[in-house]
Amino acid sequence: MEESLGQYLQRVRTEKGYSLSDISAMTCIGFEYLAAVEAEDLPKLPAQTVTKSYVRSYARCLRLDEADVMKRFAEASGIFYRDRENAALAARLANTPNPLKSRLDALVSNFKLLF
Repeated sequence: MEESLGQYLQRVRTEKGYSLSDISAMTCIGFEYLAAVEAEDLPKLPAQTVTKSYVRSYARCLRLDEADVMKRFAEASGIFYRDRENAALAARLANTPNPLKSRLDALVSNFKLLF
């Protein structure tokens, strides 16, 4: 079985003798985000675009094949981020007033006044 993205990054980092604090200092990425990437604790990570840039920077710092690392990231995170984005969209839509409903309500009110 192929190791996960987090396992891979952690293994390479330790083989090269770096701590997470070292990587954080070299990449200017918060320690907690790097730890979340290695633990594959996706809920602790920011939006997908930001997290992708963190993973890419981490890969560059370790001189890894970026395409391979980003492929692993996509495989590990695809469903999570899709579901997170769908939930955010649903919440926005639920809180967005429906102009057609407002017009219909106004028409019904006016109609009631007439009769």
